This record gives sequence, C-alpha cells and structure tokens, in this order.
Amino acid sequence: MLKEVVQISRNELFATELVRSVDEVLASILGQSGRQALLSYVGGLSAVNNPEDFDHRLVVILGTGAEVLEKEIVKDLFLKLRIPFDPEENLDFVKSVKEAERRFEDAGVPEQQP
Repeated sequence: MLKEVVQISRNELFATELVRSVDEVLASILGQSGRQALLSYVGGLSAVNNPEDFDHRLVVILGTGAEVLEKEIVKDLFLKLRIPFDPEENLDFVKSVKEAERRFEDAGVPEQQP
C-alpha cells in the first residue's frame, strides 16, 4: 500500500513538473500575454497532460516554430527532474516526455538518510 501511495505521489510530481516546465518556458519565450494567448488556443495547461495532443496543437498553431518551444520545455523538464539532457539529440517531444517520465519513475524514491 505504501508503494502505491509513493507511486501516485511520483506520478503527480512528474505531472506537476511537466506543467511547470511548459508554463515557465512559454512565459520566458513568449511573455505573459503570448503565453496566455497560446494556452487559450491549445486548451490551457491541462492540455499538457496529453503530450500527443499538446504537440499536435502546438504544431498546428506554430508550425515548425513548435520545435523551438518543445525543445526548451523538454530541456527544462529534464533539468527539474535532474535527468541528463543531450541538446544535440534529435528531439521528438512526445517520446522525450515519455522517456523523462520513465526515467523519473525508474529512479524510485530516494532512500532517507538517518
């Protein structure tokens, strides 16, 4: 039972960090008004919970410009989760988000030090 509670917490933590990364990167690159405008077109921050749909909506709105935002979002997410990020690697947003989630979950719960 404890493992289930911890796993749920890790899943929630990942989702929270993903949303934070999207929100912060959009604000940083587009400014607050640009961030708000883009989020209104993609369905708000909750749209991030479905990376495939979020990616599709960004590409429809921004075309190839979506790649710039997505790379920065993934970079920020990896940094927040303390996962190594290779900026030279070809980026697929959906695969990268899923890989970050897998690595984060595989990392498990850090052992408590006495």
